Amino acid sequence: MKELGVAICRHCGKEFIKIRFNQVFCVKQCGVDYDLIQRERKERARYVILERDEFRCIYCGSSPIENNKTVLVLDHIIPYWYCKDNSIYNLVTACLDCNSSKGPKFLSEDVYRRIVTRNIKLNKIISAEKEEFVNKVLTYVFECQKMRKKKH
Repeated sequence: MKELGVAICRHCGKEFIKIRFNQVFCVKQCGVDYDLIQRERKERARYVILERDEFRCIYCGSSPIENNKTVLVLDHIIPYWYCKDNSIYNLVTACLDCNSSKGPKFLSEDVYRRIVTRNIKLNKIISAEKEEFVNKVLTYVFECQKMRKKKH
């Protein structure tokens, strides 16, 4: 069997000898444990966003507490394909209907600014760099939209 060098396990931190090029865990169980931890982190993050938005759709205000047919999902304010941002500043709670009708489109500038300002206020910790990043992306998006409107 060919050895591919020494690596450090992504989960437990122990050194091990790689036997596959893309091996990142020392044993299979470390990989299983790591995946479980990652899933739990994602679920906790999702819950934090739902709780911040009071388990209501940010667009229409519906809640599964009041209407048991309402299904809540997370929606990217700035579409993911545009900025690859999955942070809590770019995610809001939306009902399935509103999220489906919005799709991967941009909303109007005033709606974005209102939601982003609201998220910045409601999120307990925000770094200056994150706020600056959000503002740069928004400014760029709206400048591009204005340029497109002028062309048509």
